[in-house]
Amino acid sequence: MTAQRSFSADKNKYRGLIMKKYVFVSMRKKAFGSYVADDGKGERSHRDVINEMAADGWKYVDNIPVEMDGYGKLKHYDLVFEKDAQA
Repeated sequence: MTAQRSFSADKNKYRGLIMKKYVFVSMRKKAFGSYVADDGKGERSHRDVINEMAADGWKYVDNIPVEMDGYGKLKHYDLVFEKDAQA
């Protein structure tokens, strides 16, 4: 009986939480220091990518550094977007 009560309490603890799904868009450094999307949809800036994803209901969350050169300069990073997962 105790285990059942504790399960019930745990179930209530997570009620109302919404699962999220995430998308990562790769950005690569071009010559002269600019970054462009590396997803096969043409060269787009980070601002263009964020605006396009927002129009599709995605929220920009963060970026993740993926690759650096020998001098510690960023060569490649991912933009991270989230959206509520649909049941």
